[in-house]
Amino acid sequence: MTLPYALFAAGAVIRLFDPRRHRPVDDRQQDDEGIDVFRSSRDATQWATVARPAITLTGGVLPSDVVPAYDEDARFYVAPPALAAIGGLLCIIDAGISPASLNDLAQFWLIPGGHGVGVVLLRSGERIELPWRAATALIGVAPLALPEPVRHAVAYAVHAGSLGDHLMSRFLARRLPMPAFPESLIGDIASRLQRSDRCTRTTAAAACGYLRDRAAYEGAAFVPSPSVLDEAVEFAANAPANGSSLRAA
Repeated sequence: MTLPYALFAAGAVIRLFDPRRHRPVDDRQQDDEGIDVFRSSRDATQWATVARPAITLTGGVLPSDVVPAYDEDARFYVAPPALAAIGGLLCIIDAGISPASLNDLAQFWLIPGGHGVGVVLLRSGERIELPWRAATALIGVAPLALPEPVRHAVAYAVHAGSLGDHLMSRFLARRLPMPAFPESLIGDIASRLQRSDRCTRTTAAAACGYLRDRAAYEGAAFVPSPSVLDEAVEFAANAPANGSSLRAA
């Protein structure tokens, strides 16, 4: 991938290229593979072609891993690990050690990253948004122990298609009561969710909420027909990000 050596915004310079984390690659190899088709039109002194970064933070995430460090002598900021992981992988081991810092990471990088942006906070309090996206893995923390913004960012924004039929069925079975929703019906719901381009785990949970509430409201008259299942998926795909249920609507 290609990234700038530095960014200039709000009167500040932020060094993005980090020789500790970014491994330069041969431009000609990138061009031959058709990966970096725009490289030749850019000033070689301003851009670096690097292998996709894989950054690991052991011992959890610290406040210094969220905001850029400032070099007093050189008078520029150094990109934090989250920003340095742009286009690659950000892996945090023992993620539950500092929940407050993990929550800050979610607010500045993981949640905005779902929309393709990241947030840089300068010493002046200025907030800068810039294009950013990276795959994130948290290791060594129970999901329920995570702050809610983190759970939403790294667990429930995952596309349902990435779970596979077996995992999606297990996900639904924990949220849909028997006998109103037998195993065969759950498999049908899982297939419909997998086929929905807009369906994340959040919307899958919202679809379950829709079906539970509708079954409770209609009682014995409730029939989980194919049209009802399609309505649940459509409702969930268009529901607010917090996964509002039928009762809340």
